[in-house]
Amino acid sequence: MTMREQLQSIAARALSDDDFAAKLQADPEATLQAEGISLSAEEKADLQQALQEAAQAAGRESKFLARL
Repeated sequence: MTMREQLQSIAARALSDDDFAAKLQADPEATLQAEGISLSAEEKADLQQALQEAAQAAGRESKFLARL
């Protein structure tokens, strides 16, 4: 799985799993590290984009954009 696919998977999970979403919103760095993901600045921007796209596709507003 590519990093982009991993990030899209994380974004989709955040939209479908309220507990995971709460953890991601409260402490995105620690939550991603617990998933075995350490992000560069560019990858954080990619995750923000993936979260935004997933939220739009689901008709929801992303709460995570400002936290990363």
